[in-house]
Amino acid sequence: RPGLYQDLERDPFATGFTYGRHKLHLLLKRALKDLGASSRVLDVGCGSGEQVRMCRSMGLKAEGLEPSSSLRSVALRLNPGAVVDGSVLKMPFDDESFDFAYCIEVLRYFPADARLVAYREALRVLKPGGRFFFTMANRYALDGFSIYSGIRSLAYRVRGVAPPPATYFVTPRQLRRELRAVGVREVACSG
Repeated sequence: RPGLYQDLERDPFATGFTYGRHKLHLLLKRALKDLGASSRVLDVGCGSGEQVRMCRSMGLKAEGLEPSSSLRSVALRLNPGAVVDGSVLKMPFDDESFDFAYCIEVLRYFPADARLVAYREALRVLKPGGRFFFTMANRYALDGFSIYSGIRSLAYRVRGVAPPPATYFVTPRQLRRELRAVGVREVACSG
């Protein structure tokens, strides 16, 4: 809904969304803090472009990639000329273009085989030594989201209504295994 990020700025503890984004922004800013002003940063699936704007306000050369035309137009209003059309599965960028890439609330909607393609694409566009920061849905998170999601999906099916997009839940072990399969050796998970 419009205004969620303004709510975040006013009171990060107002809702579950604002608190979650507050925690996520702290982690993302910590991951970005060592980058120099000439560093190129890519927001994969940038949505409304709020994180691109945040990175640009930190002096980084941030760009966004967004497949949804309606979200892309919002992101372009916030970040003129810095958002392009494209998918995490086939990014329209040259090899080794970025120092840092991040993907927030995107990969959890992809099954494992598609996530492997996405990881390879992220690695392709990253410079040697570049880092990839992304979020996933932890199967064993204490908030019980995997249980809630399963019940919600069942309720939709019982009513004969198409459920929202499936969330694919992973464990940290599974995530490490997937990343090792595409050649990543250094993995850090945060809960």
